[in-house]
Amino acid sequence: MLEPRYVDTREAAERLTPLVAAGFAPKALEAGDVQFPEAGGGVVLIECKRLYQYVADMQTGQLIRQARKLAGAADYPWLLLQDP
Repeated sequence: MLEPRYVDTREAAERLTPLVAAGFAPKALEAGDVQFPEAGGGVVLIECKRLYQYVADMQTGQLIRQARKLAGAADYPWLLLQDP
């Protein structure tokens, strides 16, 4: 049986809809945007950011707060930078 995979309910529809269609369950996550189990039993959390969000969050301190939450909640925390 597959372990649960989650996508944060606060994600934009353009990211949420395809992940739900791929089998991710919507859930309000305390950290990260996507959560799934690693083959060895650990937890993977991914925080997705556009480049402008990354820069803005660095300036406000939001990025540090999110990074601390990710590191505390996952065995494998990832920050994914996206931009066209």
